[in-house]
Amino acid sequence: MHIPADPDLYARARTRLGESANIGVGCGLDRHGAMALAEAGADYIAFGVEAGTIDHFDQYTDFVAWWSEIFVVPCVAWNVGTVAHAEQLAALGADFIAPPPTIWQSDSALA
Repeated sequence: MHIPADPDLYARARTRLGESANIGVGCGLDRHGAMALAEAGADYIAFGVEAGTIDHFDQYTDFVAWWSEIFVVPCVAWNVGTVAHAEQLAALGADFIAPPPTIWQSDSALA
């Protein structure tokens, strides 16, 4: 289950779904929130910006590199819109790459 970075929502989801459920949180570019939710037991932390928003990409790469150097909880690079960005984030330590949902809405989605 993927949920927004809200400690109360995470706690309710964990209580209802149990310890065996895989619950990850989307933290945007919020370091404090990511650390707090990882400490609370989130199974993965997703960092990301709005799909197609390049102006925050440098900050995005900083978050992924920082996280992968310090934390054990897996990091997901969220809303990655290009192969070049996916390769860069993977090289910095992202454990998983998640493309934007719009990728499946394209007539050339298979490409």
